[in-house]
Amino acid sequence: RPLRGRTGAVEKRVTISTRATQKDVSEITDPQKLLSTVKQLSEKMNEFSTNSQAWTPAEKDAWRAEYSNLVDTVAIPALSFASANLIVSTAFFVAILTLLNKSGRGFEDVTSLIEGIPLFGENISRALAKNLDSGVGNGILALVLVDLLAPLVVAAAAIITPLLSPWYAEKLENIRNTLEQR
Repeated sequence: RPLRGRTGAVEKRVTISTRATQKDVSEITDPQKLLSTVKQLSEKMNEFSTNSQAWTPAEKDAWRAEYSNLVDTVAIPALSFASANLIVSTAFFVAILTLLNKSGRGFEDVTSLIEGIPLFGENISRALAKNLDSGVGNGILALVLVDLLAPLVVAAAAIITPLLSPWYAEKLENIRNTLEQR
């Protein structure tokens, strides 16, 4: 299916990146890998903008092939999954925080539970109640719950990752085209 009337490279790139995201999501869940991907893309773009004037057509074609391979196999899947993970994590956090705040449950219940711990529970409960507002406590509790729900968050992110891939494919293709027009 063409993207906004385009065919060819962008369409092919979307198909490849969608297969890559479905193949192994665990390879792109590492934030260090995402940063490495962004760095590699930046270096490729910098290489083109600084050196391409002196390149032969064959060298430009080689660079284009390397860039396309990097975009297809690494950049689109990593950026798509990271974005999907951020979207899903944020949605879960907001939903949980809203439920905790609207229900009146949450932080107060946790401090009550801690109070029942022998020897030090009462002191911890008193310190928490004195130093933390209920809204902040619910926020912390929502973060902990999102972390505990990480397998569900990752699964949901994996499901929506292919929906984001075409957008990244188009943007990265536009960047390449802009670089080549300079």
